[in-house]
Order: sequence, then C-alpha cells, then structure tokens
Amino acid sequence: MKLFFKIQTISLILMMVLSSCSNDENSDGLPYNNINEFKVEHEGKQIYGKIEGATIELNWPCNAQLPATLKPSIVLSDKASVLPLSGTEIDPVKVTTYRVKAEDGSEKTYTLKINYLQPIINVEGVETPIEASFRHDYTIFGEGFSKNKNENKVSLVAEDGSKEYPLSIDEAQVLNDNGYADRLKIVMPKKEDMPAGSYKLKVVYGNRSVTTKKAYFNVKDLKLPYITIPESMISEIEGVRCIVLNSNEKHELKGENFEAFGGASQIFFTWRTPTSQGSDSSELTVVNSNSIQFEKSDWVDANKLYQRAYIDYRGEKNVRISVYLRDNAGNLVGVYFK
Repeated sequence: MKLFFKIQTISLILMMVLSSCSNDENSDGLPYNNINEFKVEHEGKQIYGKIEGATIELNWPCNAQLPATLKPSIVLSDKASVLPLSGTEIDPVKVTTYRVKAEDGSEKTYTLKINYLQPIINVEGVETPIEASFRHDYTIFGEGFSKNKNENKVSLVAEDGSKEYPLSIDEAQVLNDNGYADRLKIVMPKKEDMPAGSYKLKVVYGNRSVTTKKAYFNVKDLKLPYITIPESMISEIEGVRCIVLNSNEKHELKGENFEAFGGASQIFFTWRTPTSQGSDSSELTVVNSNSIQFEKSDWVDANKLYQRAYIDYRGEKNVRISVYLRDNAGNLVGVYFK
C-alpha cells in the first residue's frame, strides 16, 4: 500500500513538472504593445496627443510658436518598449513613427501627426506694385500675423526667386482683434544693401508662410524726406531714448530730401503710445533739402512721453509720407513734449 502511494506521489510530481515546462515553452511574455499616453511640455503646459488606432494627433495650440524640436513623454503597455525612446528629441516638421514592441516580440507602429492650429497667413494684394523708397517705412495689410513683431519674418523676393532680402519689422498692429495682428509696419533696406527693382513680398510666421504671386513693391531711390536725430539732441527719459521739444520755440530737424514736401505749409506730428495715438498740426518751413523747421505754440499733451514719433505729410495724389525720427544708427527715438 505504501508503495502504491509513493508511485502516485511521484507521478503527480512528474505531471506538475511536465505541466510547468509545457507552460514555459508556450509563454513568450506579455502581448501588449500600445502607447497609452503621449504628451509634450511647452511653456509649462502639458499638450496631450490623441491616440486613435495607429495615429497620434497632437493639436498644437493657437498662437504658440512651434519650437525647432519636441521632446515627447510616452507611457507604454506593461513591459513594452518603444523606439524612438520616450524623451528623445524629434523634428516636428518631419514625419515621426514610433515602433512599440511587446514583451512577446509583437510590434505595432504609430505615426505622429501634428495639427498646427495657426490660421493661414494672407497679405492683401495690390494691383500694381507700391512705389517704395529705400530706408522708408510701409504698412502691410493682411491677417494671421503674430502680435509679437519678433515672431514674424518679412522679406523681399526677387521676381525670378534668385535672391531674398529680409526686412526689419517696426511694429505689429491690430485693427480687428481675432487673436492675430493684421498690419505689419516694415522698414525698407538701405540702397547699398539691396539693388533697386521689383520684388515679391514674403511673410512667415510659425509654420505658415505666404509669398505674393506678383511684385508687391517697386523699390527705388525716390528721394523722400528722411530725418536723423544727432546724439547731442537725445536724452533718456523713463528709460526711453528721445528728443525733448519745448512749446513756443522753433524746432529744426536735420535729414535728407525735404524738398519733397514741396510748398507745404503744415504737417501733422503724429504720436503713438502703448495705449493711445493721435496727431497735432504744426507750422512747417522747409529751410533747404536737408533741414526743416516747425513750431507749435501749444502742445495738446504737455509733459508727455511718446515712444513712437514721426511726421506725416499727405503729398500729391494723396500719397502719404511717414518720416520717422531715428538716431544716426537708424534706431527709432521717442519724443518728450515739455
């Protein structure tokens, strides 16, 4: 009887061992190869990807500049691995695929799709090219520009596309606030930095860009007025480099080509602050081609600092000339009225 029980016990142990070996041979690990979470941190905020099937959709926030690289954080199924690894920098412009491998060796591929929510940039077209002069300021009208002037890039493109010349942007303006700027005030290069000719206009913001189909500016030396303020006239008030103007005094400004004002007897001295804007007329005397004088007995806002100062004049055919006040290095200066 004892021998029978011993044989049964040995048989049971053998069955358990064989069963265990059989299970080990048929099990190659967990079969899970899913991406459970995909997110990117930008400016302290978490942007989560929407995972559907084999696609990860990342909706990039409106008004947020898409950086040159992204560093996604990825959460996987238990004991799965992924390539590229979580935390690996990727180029958001290029198509990125992720290969997820389960513990049992099975794989699944995901494709990342970035939906850039920025609207399309539009530039209001012109029937004929705008006659523009070197070193002068012009306003581009359109929509979809960044409110931050530094996030926009504007350039002139030769009609044959052979060369591109960047323009400096003085200001981004908002007329209808839909979240974006709709005007850009740009400054033409010096004539020694770019040849005269007809140029298309190109505007870039984020991942969006637009280039006009035909010439937008016909740039040449139009001999328009240009004011430069010598360093001796510039003071710093409230952290702003500016010139100081007194009432009941004649003020003389030096520059170039003031004969373009013709027989004008009045100009408007236009001002702009961070919160308001306006203008006031002044008597104008053209001394010669390099000097003008103006006087005003009563400034509307005395003891006021204006950060954007320029002279407006409407010439023949209602062509508006905006002459900005700049120092000898070409930088804008403000005006302080006493």
